[in-house]
Amino acid sequence: MPRASARGALAALDVDRFVFGPGDMLVLYTDGVIEARSPAGDFYPLAERVATFPAADPGTLLRHIHRDLLAHTGDHLADDAALLILERLPEAPETAH
Repeated sequence: MPRASARGALAALDVDRFVFGPGDMLVLYTDGVIEARSPAGDFYPLAERVATFPAADPGTLLRHIHRDLLAHTGDHLADDAALLILERLPEAPETAH
């Protein structure tokens, strides 16, 4: 049975760089979120929906997505779904010691 090295596995990954400034949020999700289907069979359009939500803190945004996802699916998820929302906080001002 072949053994893969961690270095080899990481070398095959694509790396994208982006600016993640103070106040920015990063939404991480599993396929169970974007593959959740409505009763009509439509996938959950996470990016489109989040773009229409009012600005909020990560906890409020998470609850909003959760409620919207359940409404989209008719309160039935066929797969597990996980969301993690990270927010970069503003830099703390330097204090003199």
